[in-house]
Amino acid sequence: MKKIKTHNQLKEKFSIVGQDIVYSSIHYDFLNDLVNELKEKENVFNQSKTFWSLTLRSLNESVLLRLCRIYDQQSSSISLINLLKTIEERLDDFKPENFLERLKDNPFAEKLARENRIPCKKVICEHKSKIGINNKSVKNLVKWRNNYIGHKGNSLIFNKNLLKESPLLDADIKYLINISNEIFSYYYYKFAASHWSRDIIGKDDYKNLINYANYGLETYIKNDYKF
Repeated sequence: MKKIKTHNQLKEKFSIVGQDIVYSSIHYDFLNDLVNELKEKENVFNQSKTFWSLTLRSLNESVLLRLCRIYDQQSSSISLINLLKTIEERLDDFKPENFLERLKDNPFAEKLARENRIPCKKVICEHKSKIGINNKSVKNLVKWRNNYIGHKGNSLIFNKNLLKESPLLDADIKYLINISNEIFSYYYYKFAASHWSRDIIGKDDYKNLINYANYGLETYIKNDYKF
């Protein structure tokens, strides 16, 4: 596997991992918000069950696919744990002179550079243990990835209880999303003095769609129209 050789390459690695982390959060939050909204407007869901069921399934699969990439344990992948390993190898990129070079157009760069920006190896080690294969949630995700999400494994035929023995619960998904955001934010701030947001402009737009659909249904019922 080729090694990262410049801080620009490290910046690109941050960007690739960060996109999956942020969008896994956005899609997960959107999925749960949409489920809750449809529970309140059950008639809208019942009117178009296939559409809403496919929409919810797609959002769920999007979350799982992104988590599989984030927590990929293969050494050749661009994943969170491999990002930490690269950071561990390239601590010099966090030194004040390199930080100032990256933020040369930032008027607050000098002040920001005075903060302790070089990651501690002990902290990196602790973070790696939280997202490594020995963590139960990560281990279960990897098993699902290898046997169901990434591809269907033959193990599903020979061991019908394989996935039941390693359930991927909502609590696991929340942990994986939250800890990846926490760890990524910690190092990205040290590297670039900025944060990636888990929010997205227009995240509540779906409510307009559901409200319009609900108003239309109520109007049809009120006027005794037939579908």
